[in-house]
Amino acid sequence: MVDQVDRVDRVGRRGRHLVRRTSRFHYRAADRRVDRNRPAAERHADREAPRLIDDPWFYAAALPAVLIAGISKGGFGGGVGLVAVPLMALTVAPPQAAAIMLPILCFMDVFGVWAYRRRWDWRILRIVVPAALIGIAAGAASFRYLNADAIRLMLGLIAVGFTVRYWLRQARGEGK
Repeated sequence: MVDQVDRVDRVGRRGRHLVRRTSRFHYRAADRRVDRNRPAAERHADREAPRLIDDPWFYAAALPAVLIAGISKGGFGGGVGLVAVPLMALTVAPPQAAAIMLPILCFMDVFGVWAYRRRWDWRILRIVVPAALIGIAAGAASFRYLNADAIRLMLGLIAVGFTVRYWLRQARGEGK
């Protein structure tokens, strides 16, 4: 690691490139000298392959989380689908849990959009789409700038908030 410097240096064609991170500069891992004469397979063999999650507790949490999300998306679970990512976040970092659930949820949404094609209520979409964009921006900012423990705390507070809201609506008789 290099202490603070005033500018980003580029030393030669294959030199080290410095990248600014907060108040310090760090060397990128990819700036090692690359021997272009070696075949690509040999060059990439030195890299560490992505590891699969081998923790059995992850699978014990992920399997019910995915099933709960699927049942909830199908309309049978009500709001229970909210616990899918927090349940997985008990065993892995919340950004990783969200990254695992996102493709599954997007795949299920394709079928939901297909089922309700041509039956959209444009008045509701005018409210939901801007709110969704604000939520996406807030989520992206929080995942970028907060650590895993702060995100876990936020997920817990949101889950407790939705639960309290549900109980209050049930107590007032506003529930379905």
